[in-house]
Amino acid sequence: MNLDRFFAPYTPPPTTNIVDVLDYWTAERPEQVAFYFSDGEGSSQQITYAQLQQASRAIAVALLERGLTGKQALLMFPPGLDFVKAFYGCMCAGVVAVPAFTPRRNRNVKRLQSISDDAESRIALTVADVRDRSVGILDDTPSLKELEWLAVDEIPGSGAKQWVPPGIESDQLALLQYTSGSTGTPKGVMLSHRNIMYNVMAIVYSFEPSQTGMGITWLPTYHDMGLVGGVLKPLYYGRPN
Repeated sequence: MNLDRFFAPYTPPPTTNIVDVLDYWTAERPEQVAFYFSDGEGSSQQITYAQLQQASRAIAVALLERGLTGKQALLMFPPGLDFVKAFYGCMCAGVVAVPAFTPRRNRNVKRLQSISDDAESRIALTVADVRDRSVGILDDTPSLKELEWLAVDEIPGSGAKQWVPPGIESDQLALLQYTSGSTGTPKGVMLSHRNIMYNVMAIVYSFEPSQTGMGITWLPTYHDMGLVGGVLKPLYYGRPN
């Protein structure tokens, strides 16, 4: 599957993990915006490749310090760029990402616990606001409540300097993608780093995107299409989303 014509004039090296891709675009275009986010009501965010690399590595250091390489992390984020930072933080630490929705009183929190339990999650990644708001609604989900809840927006970017690549194997588990579970218990699909890379390569090959284009998505990042189309493919291709 030759993708050279889609990347020209850039020549990303062959790789089997998305961390190498982030490093490549950071080296080539550090100040280029990697992701935009708008809530549709006038509030917007953006992050460059260099900023994303720094934030991801800082989060990775916090995970590595906890000895979580190869373990599962439950990701519960509201719409925004903190999920993107945390997801790539997991990739940089060799931690298995488990995207999920945020706990709310009007949602089935027990379904969230079933995902966490099935994945054998060791830590919950979120933002401080969600962590603080969730304290009073987890009494009926003891195993979810007992997880360490780490707010990634409280992790200083300066920690990125301590990052040491953990060594990522192509067949190493990278992601557990859970089904919606609308008619039953959510079921996790196991995806390796190689699986992820082949998926985004196939998307680029099939869609034939342009280096002058930009993607837009409104799907949540815990949705498989929202994650692959909105978070993984844009970084792989080096165009903002």
